Amino acid sequence: MAAGLAGAALLSACGAGDGDQAGASGAAGNVPPDAPALAEGLLPAEAFGPDATVVDVSPEQLAAGAGPATGADVQVAPPECAPLLDLTGPPDVGYEEVAAQSALQGGTSTVQVLVRGAAATSSVDGLADAVSTCPEATLTSPEFGEARVTFELLPADGVGGEAVAVRYTTVVQDPETGPVTVPVLVGMAEDGDRQLTLLRVTTDGTEPDPAAFADLFSRAYSTQAEALG
Repeated sequence: MAAGLAGAALLSACGAGDGDQAGASGAAGNVPPDAPALAEGLLPAEAFGPDATVVDVSPEQLAAGAGPATGADVQVAPPECAPLLDLTGPPDVGYEEVAAQSALQGGTSTVQVLVRGAAATSSVDGLADAVSTCPEATLTSPEFGEARVTFELLPADGVGGEAVAVRYTTVVQDPETGPVTVPVLVGMAEDGDRQLTLLRVTTDGTEPDPAAFADLFSRAYSTQAEALG
């Protein structure tokens, strides 16, 4: 359940171990010759911290983690909140180019995705509006039982263009261990025909720092804007 709701943040972070080490990517140069053009706009590896393991995420890995968060067997109450759960990740179809990377540091996973194309300008306003009208939802499924998801808009100061930042927290009732809480921060921004998505999730019981995330979100936007024009 947590992996589904965290979208690319969890699935790409786990699956990206099969990919290539990103090394000093993005603004630091050293982008492989066969990398997508958008890779020039990714953050350098050192932006995620000195001990972070940063790997490239392939389009196939991204697609595995960016699909709908709610399957056919998941019931959402109120029902109008269901589309919101599917907006909290990068688009899984409709883009022309994509570049992505995942950083793992301790119990924190961060995924950065850049896409270009029609789908790149379809999520930011929709996510902000959906969070305003649906601050909490309850999900039930035969697979995980019941989970409660809360949404909160966060400041997106320092990020140019259309931007939105959201904190959403999933609490699943595990019958053996009790409540399991998975907090996620997600930021989305549009820049022309590009969309930047940054997701951060912690799985070690700690809360991701909103201020540190905001700084990274702002830097990610500036990096892609400067590198890609």
